[in-house]
Amino acid sequence: MATITSSSLIFSAGEWFLKRDDIFTYTRPEAGAFVYCEYKLPINSTKLINRLRVEQSVLLTAGDQHGLDKGIRTGFGYGVEKTLKGLARAETLMRSLK
Repeated sequence: MATITSSSLIFSAGEWFLKRDDIFTYTRPEAGAFVYCEYKLPINSTKLINRLRVEQSVLLTAGDQHGLDKGIRTGFGYGVEKTLKGLARAETLMRSLK
C-alpha cells in the first residue's frame, strides 16, 4: 500500500481545482490538512453543501461556516483517489448551477 501524505493530496487536489478555474478560485495552502477554495456560482455555500450532500452524497464544509461565503473546504481523511472521486461528483452538480 502506498503512503499518502497531506502534501501529495494537497498537490493532487490543487491540480484538480486549478484545471477547473471557470468554477473555482484556488490558492495552495502553505500548511495544514484542509483545502479551502472559492467558487464562482450564484448559490450560498450552505445551500450548495446541502445539495451536494443530498444529491451527490458528497460531504464538504460550507465556507460561510468559516465566515467566507462562496467557498468550500475539504479535508484529507480518505486519500487521493477517494477525495478526487468526491470532488468529481461535486463538480457534476456545480456545473449544472452555472
